[in-house]
Amino acid sequence: MKKEPDIYDIEVVPRGLCVTAEGERCQAKANAKGPIKESFRFLLEREPNTSILRSFHITDISRYFPNTNAKFAPSCQMGIDSAGSSRHNDPNVIRSQPPSMSTHPLAGKPAPRDLLINVSRLEAAFYEAKPDLADPNQLVSFGTSGHRGSSSNATFTEAHILAITQAICEYRRNQGITGPLFMGKDTHALSRPAERVALEVLAGNGVEAFIQRNDGFTPTPVISRAILIHNRGRSDSLADGIVITPSHNPPTDGGLKYNPPNGGPADTDVTDWIQNRANELLCADNGGVQRIGFDAALIASTTHVEDFVTPYVGDLANVIDLEAIRSAGVKIGVDPLGGAAAAYWQPLAERYGIDITVVNPKIDPTFAFMTLDHDGKIRMDCSSPYAMAGLVELKDRFNIAFGNDPEF
Repeated sequence: MKKEPDIYDIEVVPRGLCVTAEGERCQAKANAKGPIKESFRFLLEREPNTSILRSFHITDISRYFPNTNAKFAPSCQMGIDSAGSSRHNDPNVIRSQPPSMSTHPLAGKPAPRDLLINVSRLEAAFYEAKPDLADPNQLVSFGTSGHRGSSSNATFTEAHILAITQAICEYRRNQGITGPLFMGKDTHALSRPAERVALEVLAGNGVEAFIQRNDGFTPTPVISRAILIHNRGRSDSLADGIVITPSHNPPTDGGLKYNPPNGGPADTDVTDWIQNRANELLCADNGGVQRIGFDAALIASTTHVEDFVTPYVGDLANVIDLEAIRSAGVKIGVDPLGGAAAAYWQPLAERYGIDITVVNPKIDPTFAFMTLDHDGKIRMDCSSPYAMAGLVELKDRFNIAFGNDPEF
């Protein structure tokens, strides 16, 4: 029988201590590998390996993924460093080295048709699938400031968005956040239905919501800027935001993130509250959700449709020396990877006279134009040479080239 390869090759410092999945203290040298490997397995089931931090404290796992089975005692103060060095010189540290991962034979090649999602089926499942509340993996679970999942396995559904958005509305009230909420979405198939449901709840709760006109897409930095501009010089009526995106996750996935009044990703004290309240609502069949129909929400006095593109592009000159770029004659190539920034590059080029070529302007929720990532999956990861193979082939045409995460 072929031995399953280790997820991570782990070296345990002899003086370290660990706690097993059952909560029992044990000698690290003998027993730490099992729980740690299971923790990495848990992470890799929820995040691409390129998204896992190079260094993190073992107790951080349960902060971002409360549903993990492995429970590590804070008193152990163990750390994991995938680069092989201890964190904060902690003697009780577990060090790990990523293994050499085999590359899929189709990595860097165009996606075959049989890998493309069925958009209609995915959207139908968003409304029809009901999460199994007895399964912790189907509850709301915030990672990096938001919840991600797929309607195909009932981890990202209408029920989740209803509960999360209602929890955000209640969090705002509790914190005295009474200003507008800016909401944007990316180009994943599940982002549009999720935005519709979120808007129904925001309108039902009387929240002033701003969305991009013409059902357009909005990058995360645009929402952050809108929050900061509104809040500049204010101490009350502060704004916050929602970004509907699973980042560079595969086309099957959806995500919803919350940005508080500081404009950045919500910290764990915020996401823990929202997550816990959302799960309370979910387990009560969303009986506490205030909601109106989408058509009514769209014309509600609290819903505002505006252009996010022009003010954002206009403000870029205040933080980037675009004239220097223009006068230098830099030839720039851009592949938005079918993401939310696709509508931003051309206005930027025209406004500032910069030589920008968008090599792939397509918006397609199947992301059929993508080349496959290292594991043979469609993943719009601009840090992957396999996912970026199309742009890499064109590199000699430009002085510099960019690829965008779908949420930018």
